[in-house]
Amino acid sequence: MPINKYSHQGKMSPEDEFIYQPQKASSEDVQYISALQLNEARIGIAFQNAEKITDSVFAFNRRTDTKQKFFELENELKE
Repeated sequence: MPINKYSHQGKMSPEDEFIYQPQKASSEDVQYISALQLNEARIGIAFQNAEKITDSVFAFNRRTDTKQKFFELENELKE
């Protein structure tokens, strides 16, 4: 749970602080977060190194709970 420090009680302010304790993400958490990002891509995605996203794209395309797929990108990554 975050620790909240409000500079003005009852009003939002840029000086308000929200302090979170870092948590370790599991492999399943990372896959889910990647799927959320890919699922919400409207036009496309940009990346610097295709090798680093290959596993995420393959896993995303195999999910049954997403509204779109990136099979064309997957085929390009296989080449």
